[in-house]
Amino acid sequence: MHEALKALKERYKNTSINIRIFNNKCVMELKEEYAEKVLPYINVELNEDTLETLLLIAYLEPVKQAQIVKIRGHKARNHIEKLEKMGYIKSKKEGNSKILCLTKKFDELGYSKEEIRKMFEK
Repeated sequence: MHEALKALKERYKNTSINIRIFNNKCVMELKEEYAEKVLPYINVELNEDTLETLLLIAYLEPVKQAQIVKIRGHKARNHIEKLEKMGYIKSKKEGNSKILCLTKKFDELGYSKEEIRKMFEK
């Protein structure tokens, strides 16, 4: 299986497709340099702002909702509500805020903790 995936990865090396293997999973994705050109034409489940809020939660988790709102602004409340309804995060009431954590569904997006850390430590 690994040999077949390596061959597939090599086959798509010089295309707009990137193949990543992590946590015993394989993800086929559009290379970053092409994403901005394609996004307006596809129906995406998460818009860019909501995805950024989700990635911040992933970076800081477990994190208080109040901290996310402080960093991302009041629009983050809507993002958090949407992310919870979509099943990417769960919340637990703590005092006047909520504690936010990722669910297993987040893993389907294909982001590794290493990638997320690099995004925020630039």
